[in-house]
Amino acid sequence: MVVMQQSTRTILIALIFLTMLGGCGSGDTVARDAAEVRGANAAKHDIQQGQLELRGIGKEARWRTTYAQLLRAQLGVEYKSFGCEVTDDFVGETAGYNAAMKREIERRFGSGVLDRVAKEAQQIPPATRPAA
Repeated sequence: MVVMQQSTRTILIALIFLTMLGGCGSGDTVARDAAEVRGANAAKHDIQQGQLELRGIGKEARWRTTYAQLLRAQLGVEYKSFGCEVTDDFVGETAGYNAAMKREIERRFGSGVLDRVAKEAQQIPPATRPAA
């Protein structure tokens, strides 16, 4: 009987500990989700204003400038790059913003259009890519 109680006690302690760990992580998830919602709402506002835009964070690919120019020329989509020094909140907002924008861009121009433009940008030889 004592062994059973010891085992039950150990399981309860483990469950409490795991619940506490989950609670710590869920705050980050909630904040990230809220940031993504803010970003999606900002994108909806921009779409209503007739503005299509994608945002980049982090180190950009060498062909990013060409990609941005092709997006603008072929689809009327602006591309803004924000570099590496951003907050977690901004990363979440950007993810929500881009997800909403990508849905709208693909609704207007067809599924896979962004992948097609990215592949086109990558295929242009570096020596012939437009200057930044």
